[in-house]
Amino acid sequence: MKTTCGAYIIYNEQILLVHSTGNDMKLWNIPKGLCDKNETHEDAMYREVYEETNIVIAEYWHRCIDIGMETYRHKNKRLHGFVVILDEWNYDDIYCQSTYTTPEGIIRPEIDGFVWLPIDGALKYMHYTAKTLFERNRKNIERYLTE
Repeated sequence: MKTTCGAYIIYNEQILLVHSTGNDMKLWNIPKGLCDKNETHEDAMYREVYEETNIVIAEYWHRCIDIGMETYRHKNKRLHGFVVILDEWNYDDIYCQSTYTTPEGIIRPEIDGFVWLPIDGALKYMHYTAKTLFERNRKNIERYLTE
């Protein structure tokens, strides 16, 4: 089973959601991606967040909690989620560094949109698997946010 690793990035009680290029505009998610060979899940999460948002999450390792995994409905993949609390915001420009090439040869960014939403608002737009994992851990996450 493949594992995708991602982060619920929280700042000022809002979650950062990203939009994958080519997807329905109603579908947003957390920054995430598949692990490379011999990469830990945490390292994959750090790398994917950086590639998709330009945010260096490793600087906030002391405010990062592992909330476990959730299997996708199709059962071929699972999400390993981490919650990262940003103490401050010092990123003037969020942008996606990773690209893909369409069958027509057009190079596009993997992510074409970014939005900060209050937690309940973010959950309305989040992919089912990411939403389920977050909600299953919500009490622990909220306790962590108040520390």
